[in-house]
Amino acid sequence: MGQRNSVQFITVPTVNDTINSLTDAYNPRQVDRDCIIVITYRLLLHHYKFLKEQSSFSVGMRYVNSRTERRQKGLGTTGYDFDLSLISPYKIDLEFKTNNVALFAENVFNLN
Repeated sequence: MGQRNSVQFITVPTVNDTINSLTDAYNPRQVDRDCIIVITYRLLLHHYKFLKEQSSFSVGMRYVNSRTERRQKGLGTTGYDFDLSLISPYKIDLEFKTNNVALFAENVFNLN
């Protein structure tokens, strides 16, 4: 599970991030948020010695169930610190889902 969040002032490079004289505050920030959830299963893992070094053998089925929630271009507050609060909803609100099943076998040899 993980998140990636950002609060940013996005405009053309010639516009400075200064206090707006009309509102006496900074301009609103753009808020983007990603939430990622991935679940993976491995069935068998076996460690053994080969040429006096530890090696590993793994076999089974890998099942991946992942979901990414991506929310972008939300109108944030006018503060100068990291604030994920919104004053209007996200313009982009997506959800990506992936289910994957794969059979595998791998053998790792450590040779020195």
